[in-house]
Amino acid sequence: MFSAAHQPTLLVADADGDLRNSVAGFMSARGYIVQHTASGAEAADVLVSRPIDVLVADLAMRDKGALELLAFARESAPKTRSIVIGSEPSGREREGAARLGAVRVLAKPISLLDLADAVAVASDCGDGFHGWLHRLSLVDVLQMFHLSGQSLTLSLRGSSEGMIAIRAGQIVHAECEGAVGEPALVRLLRVRRGTLDSAPLDQSGPLDQLVTTITGSFEHVMLNSIRLLDEEKRRSSPPGTHLPRRDSWLTELAEPSECQLLARWLDTHAVAAHAWLLDSPSGSVTRIVGAQATPALSLDATDVAKCLSLVERADPSFRRMELTIGNLNVAFLRRADRTLIFARGGDGEEALRRFRFEITQLARWWVSEVPVAK
Repeated sequence: MFSAAHQPTLLVADADGDLRNSVAGFMSARGYIVQHTASGAEAADVLVSRPIDVLVADLAMRDKGALELLAFARESAPKTRSIVIGSEPSGREREGAARLGAVRVLAKPISLLDLADAVAVASDCGDGFHGWLHRLSLVDVLQMFHLSGQSLTLSLRGSSEGMIAIRAGQIVHAECEGAVGEPALVRLLRVRRGTLDSAPLDQSGPLDQLVTTITGSFEHVMLNSIRLLDEEKRRSSPPGTHLPRRDSWLTELAEPSECQLLARWLDTHAVAAHAWLLDSPSGSVTRIVGAQATPALSLDATDVAKCLSLVERADPSFRRMELTIGNLNVAFLRRADRTLIFARGGDGEEALRRFRFEITQLARWWVSEVPVAK
């Protein structure tokens, strides 16, 4: 699993000799250099004498228990990550271990496979943070790991359970209740609450042997999944009256091809959103409305003019600006002599996160795919 030059070191501190020997044999076979001690004092001596990547400490050691040993390690061996084990650890002990930086707290009798997974996580997070994040959507978490180019697996538990594999920031596999690939990813994106656990992606074998059920760029995969979710919502909602695909409400002097491209993008990637295209030299404004746009969007020509004036006063050279107007999230994108306004209704953090994801993708697409109008 590891090359000889990068074998991680593991220190096991537990009074139970049989447990120490079992862990040492099992983890040595997985590529770790293992040292074990019967007391906390001996473990402390090891921590100051040589670099240790991961410490596994028992709560019940008499001379220096796990929490005391973790506090010592934080001061004397700050690069060491810790795992705590114990017989029925209490809530206070779990909280104390977390405050001292423990990656996991495992209850005895421990499973060697569970311990190996915990050690792998501890070994992998040496160069970053670990811990709990709350009130983040799955989309937020996926974008975070995509932008940082991580390789890992995410396990989700909630109303649905499953996993997502990410390699170098790209989603390559998903599983959820018997489904795999993009159908599984869509199921997982439906989940609104639950818990997420990350683990290193096993890349010890050839890359072409890793399970790959999802292909394409991260942006393409996510936008397609969100589009499928939107289609599900439309099918489950009562039929309504939709605005025409394009509706000029001042003078329509914008390039038709650009309007058609924008309307097509809205239909594909931002269902129910609205956009306006402003041409600065002529002062013309064209409203771009996707086929599934919601009719009740309280933003008219006067509002657009006021918002644009406010944005230009705040930053005359702006390239991107976002505003919240009542229950509307509005973004302004400027490119040459064109200003694109994108608006989506909705209150709450989830609506704001979706709006920001869509406007980021729209900005990239508009610059890279749509030629500058002449």
